Amino acid sequence: MLFFKSGPKKSRRMLARPRLEPLEDRVVPAFFGPVSYVADAREVVVADFNSDNLQDLAVTLPGWVPGSVGVLLGNGDGTFDPVIRSTAGYSPRALTVGDFNGDGDLDVVVAHQGTYDLSVLLGNGDGSFSALSAISIGSEATAMAVGDFNVDGKLDLGVGSNIFIPEEYDPETGQWLGHYEGFATVLLGRGDGSFGAPASTALGQVGYHVRASVGDYNGDGHLDLAAAYTVLLGDGAGNFPDMMGGYPTGDFPPYSVSGDFNRDDIVDIAWANRSSNTVGVARGVGNGVSYAAENFPTGALPIWLATGDFNRDGWLDVVTTGDFSGDVSVLLNDRTWPPPPQPSVSIYFGAAVGEGMSAPRQPRST
Repeated sequence: MLFFKSGPKKSRRMLARPRLEPLEDRVVPAFFGPVSYVADAREVVVADFNSDNLQDLAVTLPGWVPGSVGVLLGNGDGTFDPVIRSTAGYSPRALTVGDFNGDGDLDVVVAHQGTYDLSVLLGNGDGSFSALSAISIGSEATAMAVGDFNVDGKLDLGVGSNIFIPEEYDPETGQWLGHYEGFATVLLGRGDGSFGAPASTALGQVGYHVRASVGDYNGDGHLDLAAAYTVLLGDGAGNFPDMMGGYPTGDFPPYSVSGDFNRDDIVDIAWANRSSNTVGVARGVGNGVSYAAENFPTGALPIWLATGDFNRDGWLDVVTTGDFSGDVSVLLNDRTWPPPPQPSVSIYFGAAVGEGMSAPRQPRST
């Protein structure tokens, strides 16, 4: 058992952002019930791994010795073929995808639980992988995302990671009590499947899971990196000189994805609710997110998720994988838009609430 000590984050330059008010007339998306593919899976990503123009799934499979990456090739009707396994090294967990060596076949990068290493697996174009190579980043990665941060045409990595800081030994349990310090790490790609030296930014005290996602969050035309509950603002040259507060969602340190689920040309957000076995969806309002969330059932203990149009009907669907349960659940968008419940939460850019932290803080400049 771990004890996460509350306390202030390290000071850093912050950019204030406005409060986002709810819009009452938006609708929230709905999904059919899940179809589960039990594959001892952890994180899931969506991509076309065999170049047949159908969306496939890739998952990490830490229960196999050695650990594996599994690919489920899509049939284009919302169903998937049995898993294809490729060796991925010790206890693979987090996963991301991209063509890192420029050969036209999709590759994956895997993070390993309990280590400070990442592994690059080069795709063979048929759903399998080879050429395992290791990268050390100095902390344990829990989530990764891909983007071209320095606009050189080569894919880079953004990583959310942590280091456990022990504080007190508990002789009754034989375990150390302590907290996690979070990091956002950027590795610039060289275009040949290798990456430059990691550049890390300390995030202060966090929970174990430090999520990571990439997008232009402040609308300046440069890719930014969101990690834990902070957004690092990119300058277009691979540097991240400024930050702004992020926002949490869900009932467990969440992995979230974005997409336009109700086709109103505004980005929505979906996340996994591990303790309630649901996916939550929040509607976008154009310049951020303010929502009345609606939850949809999944398999047991969902934690990782991704989106794609699995049945080619033009509407985004959701896939989740379960923490320890191994369930892979596909939720097909049913294209109906019931009236939303009354908004109960307004999201603030600049709020900072994390596992082991106290109440929200208003955005401020320092």
